[in-house]
Amino acid sequence: MTAFVPSENRVRFDSLDSLRFLAATAVLISHAEAMQPWPQLTIISESGLLHPKSAVAFFFALSGFVLHLSCRGTLPTLRSFGLFMVRRWFRIYPLYFVSLIFSVIVLSCLPLKDCPRFDSDSAGAEVLLRNHRDIIQWVHHAFLITPGLDMQFLNPPIWTLAAEIRIALIFPWLSFIFNMLSFSRGIILMTVMFVLAPWVAQKTLPTVALIPLFGLGTLAAQHRHRFTKMSGSSAWLMMLAGVLIYSFSSSLRGNSLSSQSLHMYLAGFGSIILLLAVLQIALLRQLLEHRWLVFGGRASYGVYILHFPLLMGIAYYSWRSEWSSWLFMLVGFVVVVAIASALYWLFELPMIRAGRIFSDRYFSPNL
Repeated sequence: MTAFVPSENRVRFDSLDSLRFLAATAVLISHAEAMQPWPQLTIISESGLLHPKSAVAFFFALSGFVLHLSCRGTLPTLRSFGLFMVRRWFRIYPLYFVSLIFSVIVLSCLPLKDCPRFDSDSAGAEVLLRNHRDIIQWVHHAFLITPGLDMQFLNPPIWTLAAEIRIALIFPWLSFIFNMLSFSRGIILMTVMFVLAPWVAQKTLPTVALIPLFGLGTLAAQHRHRFTKMSGSSAWLMMLAGVLIYSFSSSLRGNSLSSQSLHMYLAGFGSIILLLAVLQIALLRQLLEHRWLVFGGRASYGVYILHFPLLMGIAYYSWRSEWSSWLFMLVGFVVVVAIASALYWLFELPMIRAGRIFSDRYFSPNL
């Protein structure tokens, strides 16, 4: 049996990068609105399109989709698994460490506890209550995936990175399984995963509940060619169905793990339907492949992981200078996207390339 080898010729869809950017922007807007409410956004927020956990479900499903395209193969080996994990480390950790530095700078240099903007923002308020000299939490954050990691310690959105890394530990085998299954058997496996994952998560780790979202993306990537023969009208109806399911999913949110899982599963399902439809509709692809959206898509990881500490700092100045809500939102968006874009070209992209060079040198199956 041949070895599982991450593909050097990755299939990349610019339109999907643009969708990732739009999802990251939705998370940014939702957190910005929590820090400084803007009534004009209430209708959009209530529609479910801006719910941050729905956007996160999209991220996870999309991760399963693109990771399967990049590393689809047969049974993983120790060497190929090492190659895969090294590349994931260089993709996620370097910019994550930068986000921690930004968080420390903002929390150390600004008297944020004096700012009423964080009285109603539970995430921001929780961050300000933490002891940021806690060495144990710094150790947890250095590894990111350890039990006991306090997600509210510095930058709450990092919980998704912890989930990404944890699931990366099993993803090559998940990709292998879906690569071996027919479409019908893949659907059966997904059904079993959706039913069992929340129950297993309650007995073990909450991250287990997120595995079906990665599986959903993997299944869609494996059988995406089944949708290439759809008519134009069918693709548009499919896109509309995906948007409606995605929007409706937020109405199912609750405090229990099972209700949260149902919300994210439905959002992930809607995301995958939308994703597959976009790939079949030329007009949507052309719109999403506009250079500015693609540019934002390249920097979407930075937008997601950097926006929270940057918004906290901007919210403080917004309060001191008595900015209107729309001005705070505009300045926040521009600053976050500008910094994320600069870091993509100057730091993130070189780190990704370094990861490829390092992994090829020490873990290439050809050695």
